[in-house]
Amino acid sequence: MLIDSLKIKLENTDQDIVKLKCLKQLTKIHERINAYESLHFALQQLELAKAMGDQDEVFKAQSSTGTQYILLGNYEEGLKQFLECLKISEETQNKDGLIISNINLGVVYDRIAKYDISLDHYFKALNIFNEQIAAGKKVDKKIREHVLYNNIGTIYITKEDFPKAIEYLEKGLNLALQANDLLMTGMLYNNLGKVHTQKKEYDQAIEYLHKALDVRIEQNNHLEIARSYYYIAHYYQQTKQYKKALDYALKSHKLGIEVNSLQIQQTALYFVTMLYEKMGDFEEALVAYKDFQAVKDSLVNEKTIREITTLELKYEQQAKEKERIAEEQKKKLRYIIFTSFVLLGFVTFIFLFILSRARHKRIVLKKESLEKDLELKDKELVTNVMYMVKKNSLLNEITEKLFKFKDDLPKTNSEKLQKIIFELHSLGNEEVWEEFELRFNQVHNEFYTNLRNKYPDLSPAEEKLAALLRLNLSTKEIASIIGINQKSVDVSRYRLRKKLGIDNQDINLVSFLSSI
Repeated sequence: MLIDSLKIKLENTDQDIVKLKCLKQLTKIHERINAYESLHFALQQLELAKAMGDQDEVFKAQSSTGTQYILLGNYEEGLKQFLECLKISEETQNKDGLIISNINLGVVYDRIAKYDISLDHYFKALNIFNEQIAAGKKVDKKIREHVLYNNIGTIYITKEDFPKAIEYLEKGLNLALQANDLLMTGMLYNNLGKVHTQKKEYDQAIEYLHKALDVRIEQNNHLEIARSYYYIAHYYQQTKQYKKALDYALKSHKLGIEVNSLQIQQTALYFVTMLYEKMGDFEEALVAYKDFQAVKDSLVNEKTIREITTLELKYEQQAKEKERIAEEQKKKLRYIIFTSFVLLGFVTFIFLFILSRARHKRIVLKKESLEKDLELKDKELVTNVMYMVKKNSLLNEITEKLFKFKDDLPKTNSEKLQKIIFELHSLGNEEVWEEFELRFNQVHNEFYTNLRNKYPDLSPAEEKLAALLRLNLSTKEIASIIGINQKSVDVSRYRLRKKLGIDNQDINLVSFLSSI
């Protein structure tokens, strides 16, 4: 109801201040339910703020836009927005803006694993904060020093500089306790527990982890309680107390269901699978693993996929329209050139036209020959891939039959057969992809080399998807080969476009990959 009323108000007002207020509220509301919609409203907010010429509102809008990009995993665009915020703050000498911009930049660089640059921005923010406090000046209440100490501490954990990590986390904890910030208190207790676990100081570690749990129970924050259960489970796994670890992992999963957090459920089920396997209970491990895969598939939001698909269709239609207009312009240009040649001389035109047509025909014939040859090789490659997939499917059927058969065997033989089943289950996919990559490289011998040289950050899964798209396979065929649903393939295509830097939606992904 609130969303609808805000949209109606936005459409029916002529006052920029009112529009801006509506857009801020819509951005904030959708941040919790639909990140793409949130970004949509944040971009409108930024456009309006720029039109108004209000630098303070532009700063707020760009901060909001940058945050939405980070939530969507688009760190490059998020970084651009936060750098613009820093530029505005420097020009206006806005100290609060400088602190906020440096904190946001620290978060981005932390996410992309540039930890030294991240620390540099965090310390710049901290220094400006301390200078303002020392000068007796007020700092925006949204800027919390203990959050900054926590961020610095977590980077030192990643860098395995544990003394510094503990130093900053304890500073943050003292301030969080003074401010009665229960959420950050629990987070800082957890991070201190993680540090001491990594240092193998287990008594201190479990003490901090239980303190974090107590704070979250006091706060009645079920989502954070579920996370605390997971961290405690990880502690018991590290200390090889697998039954206790399993108990807390199952608690985490149960709470994840209650709070409807698929992310918590996925993490907990993965941990449960690993623990059952370590305890030798392979049957329960398999059940947990199947549940894990089901939750993993559910994480792909159907509404988001429809929105992405709609956008892709829209961009494709726009691309076709642009191609049509471009083709008409080419026709007009050819007509002008033709007319000019007629004026220069009919005989000369005929000579050049015949010469051009003959050369064009040779090129086309040569190109068609090469394309047919490549198409034939691609078809052979696709046939081999589908054969490998069928072979792998047969292997899975065999493992299922062996799994049913093992219950009829003595326990010793049953456990040996269970291990063989798991080895066969994990072996199939690897063999398929090794054989695929061998055959693919025989046909397109420079594709992987060029792809890795130009885009070194692609994951192995994204490289495989790129190779399948290079063969111009349909979404349905790719889903069959990889073993996932078609909606997941659509999402993977969208993410691959972002990784390849194809911001211009006029560019067809398959054509782009064919040119590499």
